[in-house]
This record gives sequence, C-alpha cells and structure tokens, in this order.
Amino acid sequence: LSGIPERRGQIVRPMLSFTKEEIERYLADVGETYVFDSTNGEDCCTRNRIRHEVVPVLREVCPGTAENVARLCRNAEEDERFLCSLLPEGHLDAKALEELPAPLLKRYAARAYADYRDATGRKGSLECVHTDAICALVAEKKYGITAIPKGKYILKKTYSSKFATRTW
Repeated sequence: LSGIPERRGQIVRPMLSFTKEEIERYLADVGETYVFDSTNGEDCCTRNRIRHEVVPVLREVCPGTAENVARLCRNAEEDERFLCSLLPEGHLDAKALEELPAPLLKRYAARAYADYRDATGRKGSLECVHTDAICALVAEKKYGITAIPKGKYILKKTYSSKFATRTW
C-alpha cells in the first residue's frame, strides 16, 4: 500500500505527491511542455486498467477517494518505516526468530533476503506469499520446509531448533 517511495537511496521522485492536473497546470503556467508515454494510454497492464476504469468510477461515487487513498498510502509508509526501525540487526537464531511478532518477522525475512544477491548480482525480493510461508514455518513446532525465490528453500529442523537456507 505504501507504493513507490518519494526517496529510495539516491533515487528521488519529487512529483509523486502532485496530481497529473496540478503538474499540467504548473507546466502550462511556466510555458513548458511534457512528454506523454503512449503506453500510459493503453490498458496493457493492471496499473493502467485501474487508472482508466476503476479510478474514474471511484471518483464519481466518492469524490474524495484520491485524497483518501493518498493519505492511506502515506500512513502505510510511515508505519513501514516505524516497523523497520524496530528490526533487530545481524543474524538471529531460531529462538529469536520465534519470539519476533509476525509483522517484524516478515520484514526481517524480507530484509535478509534483499541482502542476498544472485549470480547476476541482482538483489532478491520476497512477496507476501513467501514472508507468510516463513512466518508459518517459524511458528510450527515441527520440521518444515518452504520455498523462496531463486531456487532457495528454508529448512527448519525441530530437533536442533535451527534454520538453514539451502539450494536444491
């Protein structure tokens, strides 16, 4: 829900908080033009279909929808930053993982996996289905295994209370 952040590392997106209409009005006021990406006019992806079909209906039914969604996204981003500030640093043993509340465990797993780079040097990322599976595995009181991207698996051995990441 938090969407694309206005700032991520060295990438800054200063126009995210402005509507298309506000940007077009500003450009007209200062006598500038803009480039229109022709794919934005097509319904070739989910994002565009939502923009063209869902958003207009929402604005008609509830005129404050855009502002409410924007506020919800800002709140989600603040919550995400706060929860991430609570994450423990370094490697955690199985007991410490089991003691983490699910919201922190999901973020800890995602951060740990994001630090992993594949053979091409690209960083990894987990989807909700993976972090949910990791939470379920940690919560189980028995042996378990769950798949994560890039051919990796997380293995839980109850008898030693250890977790390991393996490639098969």
